Amino acid sequence: MNRLTCKAGRRGRTAGLVLFSVLVPAQAAAQTPERTSVLRYASLNGNIRGELHMLPPVSTGPMSPTWSPDGEWIAFAMAGDIWCVPAEGGTAEQLTRGPWYHFEPDWSPDGSRIAMTVETSDGLDIAVLELDGGEVKHLVAGGGVDVQPAWGPEGRFVYFATAGQGMDIHRIEVGTGRREAVAEGPGSRYQPRVSPHGVLAYMAPAPGVTGSGGIWTRSLPEPGNGIGAVSGEPVLVRAEETAYRARPDWLPDGSALVYVSDEAGSNDLVLIGAGGGNPLRLTGGTSHELTPRVSPDGGRIAFVSNESGPTKLHVMTVSGGARSSWQTLDLSDRAHLDPVGRLRATVVDETGSPTPARVTVYGPDGRGYAPLGEFHRVLTPTETHYFRTAGTFEVEVPAGPVTIQVRKGLEYRPVHHAVEISTGDNPELSLQLDRLIDTRDLGWYSGDTHVHDLHQGRYGLTHEDFFNDIASEDLRVAIALIHMDGTRLMGRWDDLTGRPHPLSTGEHILQYAQEFRGWFGHVGLAGIDRFITPLIGGVANTPFAADLLNADYLDAAREMGGTGGFMHPFHGPVDTPENVGVSEIPIDAALGAGDFYDVICFWYDELANAEIYYRLLNAGFRLAATGGSDNFSDVWRDPGPGASRTYAQLEGPLSVDAWLEAVRQRRTFATNGPLLFLTVDGVEPGGEIRVPEGGGGERLVVVEAASITPWSTVEILVNGTVVEAFDATDRGERFRVEARVRTDEGGWIAARALGPPSPLVADGYAFAQTSPVWIVAGGREYRSEEDVRFLLAAAEAFRARVAIRDRWATTADRDHFLTRVDTAIEVYRNLLR
Repeated sequence: MNRLTCKAGRRGRTAGLVLFSVLVPAQAAAQTPERTSVLRYASLNGNIRGELHMLPPVSTGPMSPTWSPDGEWIAFAMAGDIWCVPAEGGTAEQLTRGPWYHFEPDWSPDGSRIAMTVETSDGLDIAVLELDGGEVKHLVAGGGVDVQPAWGPEGRFVYFATAGQGMDIHRIEVGTGRREAVAEGPGSRYQPRVSPHGVLAYMAPAPGVTGSGGIWTRSLPEPGNGIGAVSGEPVLVRAEETAYRARPDWLPDGSALVYVSDEAGSNDLVLIGAGGGNPLRLTGGTSHELTPRVSPDGGRIAFVSNESGPTKLHVMTVSGGARSSWQTLDLSDRAHLDPVGRLRATVVDETGSPTPARVTVYGPDGRGYAPLGEFHRVLTPTETHYFRTAGTFEVEVPAGPVTIQVRKGLEYRPVHHAVEISTGDNPELSLQLDRLIDTRDLGWYSGDTHVHDLHQGRYGLTHEDFFNDIASEDLRVAIALIHMDGTRLMGRWDDLTGRPHPLSTGEHILQYAQEFRGWFGHVGLAGIDRFITPLIGGVANTPFAADLLNADYLDAAREMGGTGGFMHPFHGPVDTPENVGVSEIPIDAALGAGDFYDVICFWYDELANAEIYYRLLNAGFRLAATGGSDNFSDVWRDPGPGASRTYAQLEGPLSVDAWLEAVRQRRTFATNGPLLFLTVDGVEPGGEIRVPEGGGGERLVVVEAASITPWSTVEILVNGTVVEAFDATDRGERFRVEARVRTDEGGWIAARALGPPSPLVADGYAFAQTSPVWIVAGGREYRSEEDVRFLLAAAEAFRARVAIRDRWATTADRDHFLTRVDTAIEVYRNLLR
């Protein structure tokens, strides 16, 4: 390798010196195309955690360090580019530029090139940067998911993980472009690393262990002979529960591997022999150490750690040591390829006071930028990059035209601003928000039934960070659910107290609660002051493999004075009872367990979930329509709290108890954008109108509507059928519609709204759904025989499924479970009688 600088032939630090061209399919636009899927990468086949935890982030701190072959330099990813810095510290030099984002560098054995992952408008590609001349060549392209490049020891091949039915490991010959499979399923294989002696280490499922896989090794096939030429069987080095963080790397002599383990409660660096054995933990504490890479001489490890907030780049000895012995590389001195300027701004509310908000900044290269030290995130459905501010922010961006968008919840109009940024400092901007509506004037308060703070993300999210997220979304109540994933706790045990978190104010309240994750669905348990254990059920290879009944948890929460409901109810087709029978919801509803139903959840289709909500209402089960985001606040692909939210109408001052009581009384509407205020003969959602048998004539339905997001229609439903639809395309931000409808048999009346995808909608499309106003005709509850029969068939399908599964700890547990299921089935049969 040339030892002049980390870029062969570079002279000096002249800002704006163009050093390379980028070979890409097309020029990036400042606003990325709208998407209708909440998963960015369809080729991951719905693997939510794979997308959130495995795929590389645009990070304001360093990620994925790699050593130069002479050990003099460390390259790393940061702010969408690849950088390098002297291993002993010094100026960090930018190696790539837009319009695309660059991640996961790996230095070639001869030092002349760096392989990397590149995110284009089509997907994630594998590319190579030629350090002598700066040209970027895409080796693997085409709109898929190709990540985690790793050079072979001879520099002839680049190994990488590619998405198909799962993740497989392929390699490509750099000189010819010939590609072949190296390690394939069943199950995913990913995070390849090749030893100097030609042995592949990778992650793949391990028998008897939950999580994303264990560490395996195997000898490599001869070039061109494909996977059938593998000369040795896979060897399991280490089986433990992982979450896409292991990233094993070889010591140069092939004797051992360094990897990331979270067995101690945080992600730590661990050293283990190549043949397995007892692992040696190298780091500890509460911070997360990630992406280790061993130096060419085998004496040091470069890695990143997120003690608080963004990651920092460290170097330590390969045998471990106290945190005080780590070398932390200062990256504040940076040499950019192009001139940069500093954008300073303050967001102010209608009173002129600084206020928390969500901010999107796009530079002249079309890429999103965030303040160094803050959390750079992206809203997946529209690929909208953003960060959050407490009020004032500073962003370093390439000089030129910059666009800014500021948003604060659903009741403030978004701010759009364009500015020309010159090199160096620029005048500070004041970005004024003004209200479209203040729903508190009508007694309505926004909340979210389902948010998460800690979920194995790569950003060191504090309570203060999380609370600022809530305030920046103008969310009045956030129910943060602590739960268990496998055997890993997502959250902190001590946060569940039954009281608002001390950071809460009269304007915004954070309170922790519990999510029980059973095999047949997840339920939220709000307003409780202690955990209902165990936190999971039906999960193989854990101490909690036995199936448990969600209804028991919902009943226990109610006995504590809490409120329970159904989280992200359905994520597949709901057209047949057999499809619906994968869920326990028809059982729980018949047993009277559960107070609310999350019609809206960021991850899943609202119209499909609403279809079952209508069937439940038509069977006589009165459930509140709610919205719960199920967001992971410490991961970078995250919509944030309030992406799916619940508005509840209170009869007095704001408190968690009052808000949950309004949910129990079904005085709610759910939304990811449009705001709907429904009355039926002056009665609001959750209310009841009693009329004579035969319906008593027409009902006057009024919908007051307001929205910062585009919308298409506002619809009125009677017993699940749309009876009136109003074109909302050109009606502006606020309007009112009226209709007279008949409900001769009684039943219920509700409203909903739909709209197209938009960067302002943290979902695939805009949707809102009110809870109903019930019409009781002649003293008799309305029920649809068709819907009761459908739910009965779903309940019977559920019973057959759990009986075949037969996963209970004791005969008594089995009898209890099936007795309650049979009781629910009898409820449906009695309704038909």
